[in-house]
Amino acid sequence: QRRLLVQGLTYAGTTPNPQNVIGSVNAYLPSVWKIQKSLQASKDTLIKLQKPLLFTWHSVLTPPGEDNTLTQSVFIFEVSMIIVVRALSHYNAAQIEVQRALQNQNNVSNMNAMFKNAVTELRNGAGVLDFVAKYLQNWKKPPKNPLPEVNRRILVGLQNYFLCQAQRILTAKAIMDKQYVIVPQLLGGLQQRYSTCINYLKSGQQIVPDIVQECVLMVHVCESFAHRYAASNLRDKIDSGKIVDDLETNFGNSVAHVIVANS
Repeated sequence: QRRLLVQGLTYAGTTPNPQNVIGSVNAYLPSVWKIQKSLQASKDTLIKLQKPLLFTWHSVLTPPGEDNTLTQSVFIFEVSMIIVVRALSHYNAAQIEVQRALQNQNNVSNMNAMFKNAVTELRNGAGVLDFVAKYLQNWKKPPKNPLPEVNRRILVGLQNYFLCQAQRILTAKAIMDKQYVIVPQLLGGLQQRYSTCINYLKSGQQIVPDIVQECVLMVHVCESFAHRYAASNLRDKIDSGKIVDDLETNFGNSVAHVIVANS
């Protein structure tokens, strides 16, 4: 089962089908859990392995030119890498759904269903990463230079990035549906989550793709558009000098953040 999973990730240098990878992970993971539980149950007996089990993984997040291979004999490493593979596959599946949705804009029902599928995949991936980040706390002696896939700060950063992508879809959908009243609130939450991504990813290992710069840009874009839609919402309610002042302030802040984003 492990061989099938690894082959599915690297077959002929092609891009793997995310759903097939998720299926392979789901087939292999229970076996690993059973072996781990069995070894834990027999730790006080005379039954011992003749030699350590070695698990080797190659990182897909490590920048080119850096060592992207790690071999460990602990099951926490094996389990974590397997589950992170699943999380990244959920992200890849979401990207496919978004592309399909954009190609089906003439069929609103299909487009909405595909956007919904994408949000579900991203949230599933974020949930998986959250589990792994917590599970890795059980690794008593992790290596000094772990792969990004088993670096807790990287995983928390990616978890928030996945949730950012999901909220971007929901925000875009609200704009498409002309639900402008809720857009500033959605963008405000999105801005905060992008800031969380930056805090976790900037202080950790460098990964590819480098999403930190994207997050920095999106912080300003979100705030700019939040002010823009807040101003538009106020424009329909002008009935006092105070609201006029608020309108001018929001438009001014919007322009300021566009200037920062472009610099």
